[in-house]
Amino acid sequence: MPLMASVQAPNIDEYCHTMTDKKKVALAEFFENTSQYAITNSLDKYTSQWCKNKLTDYKNETRQDVKLRLSPFYKDFAGNPAPKDQQYFDLSFICLNKSHFRTIAISAAADWSVLNCIKHKEQVFLISIAEIAPEKFDVELLLQYPNIETFNVFGEFIHKKKNETKFKNIDALQHLRKLKHLYMRNNATPEELAVLAKLPLERLHISNSKDLTLPYIPTLNNLSLSFINGSINIDAIQHMTKLDLIILGTIQNLSNEDLTAFNKNLPIKNLTLAHLPNISDLTSVARLPQLKSITLRNTGVTDLAPLAPTETLRSIYVEGGATTDATSYYAHGGKATFYGQVIKCSPTNPDDYKQGMRCNAKQRNCPYVGDKFAFGSSIVNQIINPICIKLFSD
Repeated sequence: MPLMASVQAPNIDEYCHTMTDKKKVALAEFFENTSQYAITNSLDKYTSQWCKNKLTDYKNETRQDVKLRLSPFYKDFAGNPAPKDQQYFDLSFICLNKSHFRTIAISAAADWSVLNCIKHKEQVFLISIAEIAPEKFDVELLLQYPNIETFNVFGEFIHKKKNETKFKNIDALQHLRKLKHLYMRNNATPEELAVLAKLPLERLHISNSKDLTLPYIPTLNNLSLSFINGSINIDAIQHMTKLDLIILGTIQNLSNEDLTAFNKNLPIKNLTLAHLPNISDLTSVARLPQLKSITLRNTGVTDLAPLAPTETLRSIYVEGGATTDATSYYAHGGKATFYGQVIKCSPTNPDDYKQGMRCNAKQRNCPYVGDKFAFGSSIVNQIINPICIKLFSD
């Protein structure tokens, strides 16, 4: 494809002649892994000669990757707000190096055509971008990288209007024949989701969206949805018969009813439900015939008996949330081993259950007494729990 107007590798002497605060930030982050806030007290260190030395060495280095994670330069070091068109960075210096890069991770670029100047584009398999400037990111820039397998999109996109896509030519993703993994953070729009449905993705992570209707992607085997604050629809899961792993976390309106998308035709082996206080019933999860492990973090689940018939289940990890007692799970024939924060008087494996380890109703409330304290809850629990269990033992 013909190259668009492109950023060019700068002349080192000219580039380093004037060292603005913003330029110092970019170079310090790249060469010293130092953030813009950390260099406030050492601005004098980043001289023109320092810049020339660094860029001359960099030009001749052999590197595997480009990592430059910058946050927009919202304010200068005097505390003055920076105009929007001056918040992003000139990253042309990364064009100086001619290495065979494998991964590229850059953010807050003033001009994303900097991707045009990377050498040996056919070697790159992962590109991560973040903090897209007011101008939309043109996805056609990626078509020069025929072997991309992973595309990650991070950042707050503070200048993006509500429900407006942050991309230009989003349909170009369909021409990345080897794209298998996509991480999209921040309010995936219906337009973007419609394109995702056309991609042969194997892994998909969507987070920080207001509303989300999951598209049907038949090739998907790894799905992660998190920080969804509005309406949620995951019905498409019921038809994704290659799914192996699912992570659902901090989804405000996810309910027990939504989990009915799980059915006996899904080969899901690993499931994580995290920070979902509205999820209290695992009856739908019990339909998964190949489930090997389940992680429950801060959910409303108290009864694990529905999982007992799942013969493939080997690991149940519980942390925080509602009080969890494994007694009923083993009473119904469950064989998995429990990990994490399980009540101390509760069995954590079938042998403990057979030897008589049990919890009564009062003991079930013991491990979470300390959670009522703002500070030191774990210490309080360590003191209170043994006393509580002993006091209320049968």
